[in-house]
Amino acid sequence: MGIVRNISLQYTVPNSFLNKLSLSNAQVYVQVLNPFIFGGELVKAGINPDDPTGWNKTGNGDTNYIGGQTNNTAITRSYVLGLRLGF
Repeated sequence: MGIVRNISLQYTVPNSFLNKLSLSNAQVYVQVLNPFIFGGELVKAGINPDDPTGWNKTGNGDTNYIGGQTNNTAITRSYVLGLRLGF
């Protein structure tokens, strides 16, 4: 199982373009959290293998937690877009 946790890209706008807009600096950025998740069917279904609850527990009697039945933290993918301006 493998996860790419974070990809960030940033572009600084050149000064020749900034002078036309009366700006001192400008940056455009994009960030993606958890963009690629590689793993088995449970991981593809959204179950987080990094959540320690339920994966190594063995129950007694009727309480059997093997397989992450108490693991309810899903892996989410997030996108962030931004613009930084300096006047």
